[in-house]
Amino acid sequence: MTTRLGLPRALILWSPSHVTHHELFLQQGDEKQVSQEGNKKSGRTTWPLIATVTCTLFGMSATGICKSALNSPQNFIKSFMNETAISRGHDPLTHEQVTSLYALLSAILALGSCVGSLLTQKVADSIGRKLVLLVIGVLGVVSALLMGLSVEARSPEMLFVGRAISGITIGFSTSLPPFFMAEVLPRHLVGPVLMASQMCSMMGSLAIAILSFDEIFATPELWPTIVGVHGVVCFLMLVLLPWVVQSPSFLLLAKNNEKAALTALQKLRGTSYVHEEISELKELALSKSKKSKLTVIQLLRDRSQARACVVSIGSFICWFFTGVVTVVFYSVILLQSAGLSLRVSRYMSSATIVLGIAVVVVLIFFIPRLKRRHMMLGGLAGMFLSELVLTLALVFRNQADWLKYVGIVCVPLIGMFHALGPAPLPWILLPELFDTEARGAASSVGVTTFYLSFFVVGYAFPPMQEAIGPYCILPFMGMSAFFFVFFFFFNLKLLDA
Repeated sequence: MTTRLGLPRALILWSPSHVTHHELFLQQGDEKQVSQEGNKKSGRTTWPLIATVTCTLFGMSATGICKSALNSPQNFIKSFMNETAISRGHDPLTHEQVTSLYALLSAILALGSCVGSLLTQKVADSIGRKLVLLVIGVLGVVSALLMGLSVEARSPEMLFVGRAISGITIGFSTSLPPFFMAEVLPRHLVGPVLMASQMCSMMGSLAIAILSFDEIFATPELWPTIVGVHGVVCFLMLVLLPWVVQSPSFLLLAKNNEKAALTALQKLRGTSYVHEEISELKELALSKSKKSKLTVIQLLRDRSQARACVVSIGSFICWFFTGVVTVVFYSVILLQSAGLSLRVSRYMSSATIVLGIAVVVVLIFFIPRLKRRHMMLGGLAGMFLSELVLTLALVFRNQADWLKYVGIVCVPLIGMFHALGPAPLPWILLPELFDTEARGAASSVGVTTFYLSFFVVGYAFPPMQEAIGPYCILPFMGMSAFFFVFFFFFNLKLLDA
């Protein structure tokens, strides 16, 4: 099964960037495919194309780095906040205050990401895709400097501001690649590059996990490097930016500059035979202009869309509320709770990411063959059982040493089962549940729901873990069971469609 872009469904994984596809390219499944006949017309791979793709993928790598940057240095960050309060003449922060501040620092990334994602399409249509990459690079460097220099400035506030700006950077970085890559790449390269963008995000998470080893930057003196290292990647984006080519679609449709669009396409394709592609862009624009799009209010008021809206919103809430946040953002805490030392927990956190990458690769071949209902229910059932076993292992770990290893195995299993259904399905279901006219509004609702859920769970988990200890997985078990029942009964026909 393929998407409206003609891509395998399996290529659309975790990221919310899928839902921000330019509507022009979402219609390509129903329009004529852009093709160039003959060897001369097919062109070649050019340096401007390589620079454009590489610069965009650097943004995705920075996204992975930012998301996982606080996983390991949390103890250093908490000590820094407490020491700063004392140095300013205040009373030492209580344990609850420090935990709450750290949770807010972690979760504020989601609010920034929500803002960035919702602004991406409007900003890209206003200033162009190339300048969005400039915005990503500048914001990334600024956020890295704020966070990396916060200790020298004795200002935890710089950490919070930098983290929020990093969130905006993530919003732009994850939302731009799908429609930008579809506009600049030949069709046969769009799928592999979109897959590479997701892999770059996961590789960024792996890189920061490795840099967070005790032997590298996880020390009281060097930990600011961990929270600021994404600035290096964003700086490389700025270095490549002069060779990045503006989107021909933007130049032709938004700026009405056919000459500039023709020149941009010739640079990207390495051939002068691009008039046919220009003609097809015009045809798609004409088709798009004849269709009116629903607003968010109209979508929510449309009773014919009510069932699809409930299913879509439920799938986005399910993404975070079923427990994967414990693996993605707090795996070190969880592994320590299972009985591992801080040092070994960091090693295991890296191994969990490697397993996640392996699962992504395997899913590419199997997701197109699986029914949506089986994917979601199988993933939720697996998460529920893994969370049940993990809870038992955490509660009784002092009574038997071998239970510690059972708990260690359950942590990556939660992430693996999440990848089987709850992770990719919100993005896969959205274009299947809504037609082109409603998809833009549905995307806005989905992205907002996604990041608000991210914020709530990201902020609530650390205090909850402190308060109820080994029982902190129980609420996620309950949500996994609830969504299993929800998807089993409520949207049976929709998932099997």
